[in-house]
Amino acid sequence: MNIILFDKESQTQTLPKSDLRAQHILKVLKCDLGDSFHAGVIDGPSGQGTLTAIKDKELVLNFSWTETPQKTEEIIFIIGLPRPQTARKILNTLSTLGDSKLHFVQTDKSDRNYISSKLWATDEWHQHLIDGAQQAFTTRIPDVRWDQSLYKTLKTFSPDITKIALDNYEGQEALGQTDISLPLALAIGPEQGWADRDREMLLRYGFRLSHLGQRVLRVETACVSALSIVKAKLGLM
Repeated sequence: MNIILFDKESQTQTLPKSDLRAQHILKVLKCDLGDSFHAGVIDGPSGQGTLTAIKDKELVLNFSWTETPQKTEEIIFIIGLPRPQTARKILNTLSTLGDSKLHFVQTDKSDRNYISSKLWATDEWHQHLIDGAQQAFTTRIPDVRWDQSLYKTLKTFSPDITKIALDNYEGQEALGQTDISLPLALAIGPEQGWADRDREMLLRYGFRLSHLGQRVLRVETACVSALSIVKAKLGLM
């Protein structure tokens, strides 16, 4: 953790010793009474936390919030719902690299059983976002949805947003050679790729088809590669 995130903005908070953040403060940062560490509020300000008391079962922390939240680029991912273990990697990594929204959508080739995974039935998905943000030294985490179809999601986008879908089979130009501007919606299919009906729907809603080269990538690798290319082209990394 390069920054430790909390879910509310206050000057004083307690943290159970069983909490992983408390263990990090004591065992990794090796903080003693009066020592400070980088802290932030999820989607809120950041600053310094100070360890003011070590009790039997909890830590007492004081905070000074001094920095406003970082700006997030308007990059929206639409991803065909993948296996839960793949979704975990995507949540963590894209939160680290920085995007504004993540839509995991049902497509013709998505397995409908994935939506009932513990990942989505509990708050586990949210923790993966927080872990990614803490690594990246930011308080911003993406907005995430996983309860809509590709069709319902595509209907929500305005006509003036840049729309690109990655497609190994039908993409006519490499993503690195495509004109890109923000805001951007970037669509990536599930493990088995886009079905014909998915592809027709994307084209109908104004998506251009691009590719990442001749190699067939895992979904999580395609997400990282695509976001890196986009940010490099826009001068954001």
